[in-house]
Formats: sequence, C-alpha cells, structure tokens
Amino acid sequence: MGTKHDVLTEAELASYSLNPVVADTIATFRETSGLEPSQIRILDWGCGRGRSVAVLRDQGYDAYGVEIDEATMRNGFALFENRGWQPSRLLMLLSDLEGVPNGSFHLIFSEQVFEHVFDLEHAAREQARLTRPGGLGIHCFPGALGITEDHLFMPCVHWLPKRTIRRAVIQAMLALGKGPEGGWIETRGKPRREQAQVYYEYLNHRTYYRDTAAICRLFQAHGFTARSEVAGMSTRARRLLPSYLRRNGFPNNAVRLHLMKREL
Repeated sequence: MGTKHDVLTEAELASYSLNPVVADTIATFRETSGLEPSQIRILDWGCGRGRSVAVLRDQGYDAYGVEIDEATMRNGFALFENRGWQPSRLLMLLSDLEGVPNGSFHLIFSEQVFEHVFDLEHAAREQARLTRPGGLGIHCFPGALGITEDHLFMPCVHWLPKRTIRRAVIQAMLALGKGPEGGWIETRGKPRREQAQVYYEYLNHRTYYRDTAAICRLFQAHGFTARSEVAGMSTRARRLLPSYLRRNGFPNNAVRLHLMKREL
C-alpha cells in the first residue's frame, strides 16, 4: 500500500477498501433515506490522495474530498484524470470550502483525521454548515488513551508531556526496535537521535489528542447530536473501566464518533 508521498495507482486502489464503519453508515443512510447512490452527496474530510472518494464514486455515490495538504492531494490527480473525473472539482483544499453552499452534503466522514486537527472548533462549525438537517457524520480516530500511539506504534508515548522526557522515551523505543516499520522517509539514513527528534516533533506539533467527551460537546454546540463508542471491547469489560478511560480509547485506540445534524 502506498503512502501519501506516492502517486495513487489503479493497482493500489484495487486493493483498497473503505473503512467498514464508514461503509456501514453510508449503507444505512441509503436504506433509511430511500435515495439512490447518485443522489447522496458525501464528503471525505481529510481525503489524502482521494482513495475513498474514488471507491465511493465507483459505487455510484456523489463523493468529494477535502484536504489540507495540497502535495498529498495532487498525488491522486492523475488517477482521477485518467478516469475522466475532474480532480480540481472533486478534491478540494480546506480553504475552498468557503465557496461550497450550506447544506451541500448528506454525510461527512473522516478516518484518522481528528487527532491531527488543531482547530477542531472550525472543523465542527464548517461541518455543521455543510451538513443537511438530518444528515450524518461518522469519524474514526485513535483515542487519547489508547495504549499504542497509532502513528509511531510505540506504547504510551502520547501520554507523556511534550517535553524532553517524551523525546528520550521515543529514542529508547527506537533502540528496542519499536516504531514505524521501515521508518518514515524523513528518518531514513539518519542516526537514532535524529530519528527520535523527527518523531518527537511530529507528535508534538501534528497530533492533538482530546477527551472524547469534549469533542462530543463541541459538535453538540454546533447543532449535532453526538455519541462516541470504543471499538473492540465488550459491554461488560467497559463497565469495569473508569469513564475517562472508557471513552478515550483505552486500551485499543479505536474511537468512533457518530453525528446527526439536528432538524431545523
């Protein structure tokens, strides 16, 4: 599977499948709304190279994507053009959303995006503006208290304060063989200390882990009903955990946020 640095290919897309939770939410909306796929407008918030957008359009949905990283997004343009799609219309920069009319989408989703959003207030406000009354949101992201940090694949490093101790622990984890398999492009060929610095800077400045209850309150304040769940844990096991752990992805990280835009 390619990375954001690679051009999206047909071979990669053929082996890619939509997040099952997102796919189920879309299928349920289709059934309950009575709309045909071509009538359902969907926005992938943080679309990357546009893989999910391409899969959904193949399934007949009127799908679009928005992304903050233009270089990453453009790595999907060639595939879209080869299929006769206009990438500049279907894949947008975040700043382009200002020109999109209110209530344009039936459903907005994201996968591993919310933990990277610095201004979540802006995201909630824009998603509220863009979602039709009765429309849905489904967002899957790692919780603040999952044991293993989802990007570095190191245990508990995101629990530590953003100070020297975090960098020291990251370097120790690298010495123990923990970390992204094969390393990131930015770390290859560098000594361990410099690799640790790259990961430390990324964790400090590109991830924003929040209490899921606060995220729910934020979206509720912008006109959504909101509920969260942690995947892969039985109801009985959840009852044994303190609520703060329970709602924030402990132990396995996977949080799902379900939204519905309240009717006017």
